[in-house]
Amino acid sequence: MKETRDKYEQARLEEEEIDKKLALITTKAWFEKIPKEKQDKPVFVAGTKTFTPKQVLEEVEKGTEDGLNFARMLKKNRMEMAKGKQK
Repeated sequence: MKETRDKYEQARLEEEEIDKKLALITTKAWFEKIPKEKQDKPVFVAGTKTFTPKQVLEEVEKGTEDGLNFARMLKKNRMEMAKGKQK
């Protein structure tokens, strides 16, 4: 039983790392499309904090909750846009 739990926990941790890597790839691709002059202007609000594209990228690189939330939102929006194009 413990061996099964250990395997499950290991798989969960591996999946979490993959999610973080994908979040970083997605966020970097988004960031690279933003003109330099707009990279320091606030674009994202999380609670009472605002973030510029550069700060968002830094948060995702650090793996913070705000950064990962932004990456999830970005992924969700891209999936919805892709679905819209298929119709």
